[in-house]
Amino acid sequence: MFHIRVGITTAWQAMQRIGFSPQMPIHRASERDEQAIAHWRGCQ
Repeated sequence: MFHIRVGITTAWQAMQRIGFSPQMPIHRASERDEQAIAHWRGCQ
């Protein structure tokens, strides 16, 4: 379309200006017990 080349830093700064932020994956244990967590949260 426009065929504009920019550096990584420039691209990152532009993304920050429009509200993007670095996303980190959520690490969860594979043996996580969702029912136990829901019960524990309900008791607080």
